[in-house]
Amino acid sequence: LRLVTLVGDAGVGKSRLTREFLASVEDRSWRVRGKCLPYGKGITFWPLVEMVRRAADIEDEDTPERAGAKVRGLLGDAEVAERILSVTGLSLRTFSLDEVFWAVRRMVEILAEREPLVMVIDDIHWAETTLLELIEHLAGSDLESPVLLLCTARGELLETHPEWSLGARQDRIVLGPLGDDQAGLMVEALLGQSGLSPAIRQKVTAAAQGIPLFVEQLVSMFVDEGAIRNVEGTWRLADGAAELRVPPTINALLAARLDRLSREERAVVEPASVIGQVFDESAIRHLAPDVVHAGLGGHLATLDRKQLVHPIPGDDAEDEARH
Repeated sequence: LRLVTLVGDAGVGKSRLTREFLASVEDRSWRVRGKCLPYGKGITFWPLVEMVRRAADIEDEDTPERAGAKVRGLLGDAEVAERILSVTGLSLRTFSLDEVFWAVRRMVEILAEREPLVMVIDDIHWAETTLLELIEHLAGSDLESPVLLLCTARGELLETHPEWSLGARQDRIVLGPLGDDQAGLMVEALLGQSGLSPAIRQKVTAAAQGIPLFVEQLVSMFVDEGAIRNVEGTWRLADGAAELRVPPTINALLAARLDRLSREERAVVEPASVIGQVFDESAIRHLAPDVVHAGLGGHLATLDRKQLVHPIPGDDAEDEARH
């Protein structure tokens, strides 16, 4: 097993790198994913809950009995399955942490015997100590089957765990902001032949503060406003748009973009923001007003095109997205 941790501030590119990597191994690996939550009851093993649900193909409408049967069928080992069910809320039995850690390691081994396994745990800067200890336990395991455990975190993780992901068979990749030259190249790549003045390009570069997300969202805002248009595959400044308004911060930029959404699009994206960074289409359908249910898929596609949400690669990519 190899542990890789991507560390960086919000918007610096952790999600994009993870998304591109998962897409690149889609046809030659089994991928499971979970995320840490910043608050809530019973969240210690929440990433594990999501991974087990994905791996066992557990549906929202499944009864605990049916879900338990799926997990037992997936693992084929009653001892392992009972301990996994206990930490995923599908069994009332309780076990010691040592037994739980053993069962998780055995589950990983069982899944990886079938094909290379990629496990992704997002936002471990929010992880509780017990989950971090579980990750370290897995990272120290000598597994014969190929397993990659990929974690993402913001920089505050290293403030409390400075030695994180520096051991044997471990890598830590710290993503810093783009330098002025790199940010300028990104602006040039996105807006190169648009006819923007050097002063406007410099304004965009300065406002971005090295955050790729800012540049991406800024270009999307220009498109939303009709200030730049795609002409035969090239972005060009629209007639009469000699000057462009550049919001001073990413928060101001996102607020401006959200203000321009239609009422139906806002009715979709607002419950998504309540659910969390990653959300299921079924959850949106449950929370959103009835009036948007019929066109939910279309609204999500529009939000994807506007770079406000992105589908997550995987066996059920059409049902899960990130914003």
